[in-house]
Amino acid sequence: MTLKTIGLPVMGGYDFFPVKDIIMCQAQDNCTHFHLTTKPGKIKISRTLKWTEKLLDNHYFFRVHDSFIINLLHIKKYRKGGEGGMVELTGGIEINVARRKKEVFFKVLLDLNIISSGYEEILPVRE
Repeated sequence: MTLKTIGLPVMGGYDFFPVKDIIMCQAQDNCTHFHLTTKPGKIKISRTLKWTEKLLDNHYFFRVHDSFIINLLHIKKYRKGGEGGMVELTGGIEINVARRKKEVFFKVLLDLNIISSGYEEILPVRE
């Protein structure tokens, strides 16, 4: 079952947000910053990105880097370059895709029908 709202633990309780409003999550030490479409700035929770990844597991999120989980529904652009390329998200947020995550990232996009076949030219040639 995919829920439309999640509760984030904050001082003194939980704040609830629509999952669709989460643009991305960023790790910083043992905390996670949530970037939302509906709130200026970020919401900081005292949980790891691994905890956050489990919370968002049944939604359209992907961990593109050790420090970032992105909402696949907020991708605006993908550009080649660097190690694994770069995605631009809603709000102009740019995130590098880790080289080791790139192939799985494109397979997930294909499986979810976010892209169609033909992405193979972006992936490195394997020998």
